[in-house]
Amino acid sequence: MPEVTLEDLMPYAVRVTQFPQNENARSNLVLRVQLTADSEMLRSLANRFALNPEVAVPVWRRLASLRSDDMQLKLEAAYYFYSNGLDVDALRLLDDVLAADENFVPAWELKAALCADAKDRRNIFEHILKIEPGNRTAVDNLIILGRPID
Repeated sequence: MPEVTLEDLMPYAVRVTQFPQNENARSNLVLRVQLTADSEMLRSLANRFALNPEVAVPVWRRLASLRSDDMQLKLEAAYYFYSNGLDVDALRLLDDVLAADENFVPAWELKAALCADAKDRRNIFEHILKIEPGNRTAVDNLIILGRPID
């Protein structure tokens, strides 16, 4: 089967934006995205349709699975999912990132934003301070959470 190109995907992506409730249009796009192995082309598509989660979400999911060793890309995907209310997807990616590098502070910061429990957030920010003493985000949030900073 020939490689899917951006020009091949564009009509399907546009159709999904025009008819977001049309399952046929969405499944056609998802199928073609799954057949795509070019991560740069997929990133371009995700960026073009960043304001259309019906298109961008399956593209980010494919990117995260295609480049499973790229922690920065997984973090970007997690931010996208978080910004679109897909907290479960974001947490799954963050867990993967932190399993690969438990000292990756940006992943911890996003995980703290996803925590509903103040105690869990406090523990995460304290962990960040162990990794990066003086981390301004952690310090500020611990003050907000009521922990005095030494």
